[in-house]
Amino acid sequence: MNKFNAPLVKPNINKQISSDNEVPSFDFKHNKVNNFSVDDLDNENRIALLNTLYKYKDITWTQIKTSGRHGAGTEKIDISSLSFVLPTSITADVNYLLAMRYHGNAPILGFRVGSIFHIVAIDHKFEAYEH
Repeated sequence: MNKFNAPLVKPNINKQISSDNEVPSFDFKHNKVNNFSVDDLDNENRIALLNTLYKYKDITWTQIKTSGRHGAGTEKIDISSLSFVLPTSITADVNYLLAMRYHGNAPILGFRVGSIFHIVAIDHKFEAYEH
């Protein structure tokens, strides 16, 4: 008890806090794959990408996880099915990438850490894996 007659509560620093109720943030530092980077997009695809990422500002990860894979949801893409080599910054423990859709169901491939979606490849020509 303290001077307010309330029990002292120790924080549980080992408890994992879910980020599912947060909206995603997007990171492009791993988007260095030749033919699949923002630099490889034409203006139409860049605008479509920006519009799609902007729409996610009001959608939580919980909502994304329960949406259809060709809607606002995601789809798991096994690393072995990719047609490109992953950047060396991606460690061997990554078994799959998530595909989010933009511009006619073209995939944005990346991985999630907490609320951040790290974009690896933007598959504007549908060539990153077998569709």
